[in-house]
Amino acid sequence: MDNKNERMLQYFSAIEDISKHINFSNNLKATQEDILLRAMKVMQVESISILLIDEKKNEMYFEVCKGEKAKEIESKKNTLRFKVGQGIAGWVAKMGKPVIVNDPANHPNFYKEVDSLTGYSTINIACVPLMVKNRIKGVIEAINKRDSDFEDMDRVLLSNIAALISVSMENIELYDKGIQTKNYYMNLIENMPGGLIVVDKEGNITGCNQAACAMLGLVKAVTIGKPCNVALMRQKEMAVVLIQTLADKKTSNRLEISTMGKDNVRITIGYGTILISEIDGGVAGAGIIFQDLTHIKEIKSRAEKMLT
Repeated sequence: MDNKNERMLQYFSAIEDISKHINFSNNLKATQEDILLRAMKVMQVESISILLIDEKKNEMYFEVCKGEKAKEIESKKNTLRFKVGQGIAGWVAKMGKPVIVNDPANHPNFYKEVDSLTGYSTINIACVPLMVKNRIKGVIEAINKRDSDFEDMDRVLLSNIAALISVSMENIELYDKGIQTKNYYMNLIENMPGGLIVVDKEGNITGCNQAACAMLGLVKAVTIGKPCNVALMRQKEMAVVLIQTLADKKTSNRLEISTMGKDNVRITIGYGTILISEIDGGVAGAGIIFQDLTHIKEIKSRAEKMLT
């Protein structure tokens, strides 16, 4: 087998190895660094970097850099910027096309200022676009391949590396959106004027908002995770409603019960129940949404007495 075919097999093996061993955690930078280190080793290059596009300023900046001069680049990260379209990396980001440049000094798009700022002496470059959801987010650039020029198989390998990093970026984006959505709804629940208590299908309390704790004198840290008939021992009427809702798999609305509020004072609550569904349509839990009607009931009672 000649050297070229042997190197090609090594590259494909490297891609498979990186794909298997990369942990796409919610630590995006750690994932990117791991991928770049593995790629740098197999490609035998001095440096490999991720440059992203600042869309507001239409500028390129170094997001992650591994290899020689990485510390220097990291220290100048905030000032080492250039326009999209400027330099080879900027051209790739603008056009969305990979390039290999083995004589950068004589290339019309070569931007010497980056070399002077980073301390590099660029001999050759391989650069590919970084696409996330069909949008160019930046580029991956490998610099100074040891002992030889870059070849087309280097472009193939770097493009596959870019694909792996794109997946990691997309996963983090989805994760962040999920967290934001969760926080949004949690804030809505916490700021509801009415009380809300939620149980899972085993009857263990998984949530209770501030209004519920204030009305019933509950402590959230003590309440969450306990069976509702234990956590709501003083409010057994509400525990019965939740358990019955789970058993019957039916909701109710505009009902009233008397139960124990804070400071061991009995209150009248108006309530409705909800069922929480699983993806397959089964019941994942139940909830009770309620308001303290005690004051309204007292006013109504006084009005009725005055009328009679």
